[in-house]
Amino acid sequence: MSTKMWEASVEHAKTCVLTDKVHHYYPDGLNKAGVVFNVVGEVRGLISDKYVFVDDFTEKEKAEARAAVKQAYEHWKDVHTCDNETLVENPSHPFNLGSPSLHENQYNQLPTQIPP
Repeated sequence: MSTKMWEASVEHAKTCVLTDKVHHYYPDGLNKAGVVFNVVGEVRGLISDKYVFVDDFTEKEKAEARAAVKQAYEHWKDVHTCDNETLVENPSHPFNLGSPSLHENQYNQLPTQIPP
């Protein structure tokens, strides 16, 4: 997907109803560092040794996180979903993949694209 199409998709998604779910994706597949984003693709944070809020990112980290979100949409089967409250209640602790509040992506596939 081109950058222009990606930006148009994100802008459209921002008009949609948001849920209390967030998604996380580990670009390296090794669970070393993962990006956390909401249903419209906005970066919310990063999971590394602990959860880091997007407000604490440098501009370079923000750009890298946005690229990771784009990659997540390309590898949607590897994206996981959790409740936003998990992040609010435990912002300094890494996610535990065995946690009952964390589960496989609830969506089997991405929603179909809406023609422009």
